[in-house]
Amino acid sequence: MNLEKVIENYGSPVYIYDLNIISKAYTRLKKALPKDSTILYSVKCNNNPGVIRHLSKLGSHFEVANKEEFMLLIKNNVEPSKILFTSPAKTYNEVHYMICHGLSLISCESIPEFEMLNHLCMSLNKEIGIFIRLNISSKNSHSSLKMGGSSSQFGIDLEVFLENIDRFKSGHITVKGIHSFFGSNITDLNEIVSNVEAIVEIGNKIEHMGISLQMLDLGGGFPAPYASNDNAFELTSLKENLEKCFMKIDNRESKKCFFESGRYLTSESGVLLGSILYKKVSKGIPYLISDVGIHCLNGFSGSRRTLPPKNDINFMNSSRGENCYRLVGPSCSPLDIVNSRVETSREIYSGDLFYINNVGAYGLSSSLINFLSREVPKEICFYNNQIVSISQTIIEKSEIEF
Repeated sequence: MNLEKVIENYGSPVYIYDLNIISKAYTRLKKALPKDSTILYSVKCNNNPGVIRHLSKLGSHFEVANKEEFMLLIKNNVEPSKILFTSPAKTYNEVHYMICHGLSLISCESIPEFEMLNHLCMSLNKEIGIFIRLNISSKNSHSSLKMGGSSSQFGIDLEVFLENIDRFKSGHITVKGIHSFFGSNITDLNEIVSNVEAIVEIGNKIEHMGISLQMLDLGGGFPAPYASNDNAFELTSLKENLEKCFMKIDNRESKKCFFESGRYLTSESGVLLGSILYKKVSKGIPYLISDVGIHCLNGFSGSRRTLPPKNDINFMNSSRGENCYRLVGPSCSPLDIVNSRVETSREIYSGDLFYINNVGAYGLSSSLINFLSREVPKEICFYNNQIVSISQTIIEKSEIEF
């Protein structure tokens, strides 16, 4: 792939996704999981239509966080039966819409939400299946983003659910499974196994209390490099230990088991191309002003919600060397720093091109794309070295009559 040609044809900055790499990641993950496990792709990490269609062809199921993601999947021919809706803040109207369009699996995160879902299904005269998302205590300490085990907006505290378990045994809702998610990007694979063990143990306990479970959502947290030149994490050691966990599941043959993944499936596939617009020196520090910034990468760090990643910057015909620069983005914010110390083997000039690897997950999707109303980069999907999809998010405000 000629990166200079891509920028010449589609502008800068621009995202490239290699769907062959997604295929390899999906195959690796399937091989690392027990037989007959089903993968749920988290749409929030990359909602590109070409990526979604490709994962659907590979056999993936999907997890959505709102009506808009659900509509995107339906538009791209994903069957509603392969979609799980998870969110701590579901609204009556969006759940109504999704159920009327075929949604049949919802993860319930609070007792008031359970009552809302029951009332809605009663009014529609429909029965749906739900996962109960449980907030289970965890000793997890190697997650880049913890989402369970402590006080949280996510899920029902296990103790609260067990105290109220009889409320979940009747109505127009059938509790088909339990769901827990301890954290994202867990680098210690033993902790992933421990988390699965905890869910299995709780599932068995709930069954002994009179709720027959048909499904277990065992979370995920599979790690992947981000905006760096690091290689993919090796997961081969997982399978044997996870299979031991599965042997402890009561009535295993009657249960469908899910694992969630976002970044592991797509992170490696993405490359962001950018250009140097200007070069300057301020107070002795050389600056490279680029067209890549928090509007298209690392939006969370730009809002100080997370620490900025190291963002390995790769220039054409250059390796790491004695030249040192501060690479910044184009926005009117002092937080728009792509990398505070870029070291190169040659001098960098205006017009030079660079690229950032491993940004296929939480690259554009977590960026501040509406900040300063800048044009959103195009996204190009390649498969077998051929372009199969080009898309672009258009931000346009329309006034509403009142």
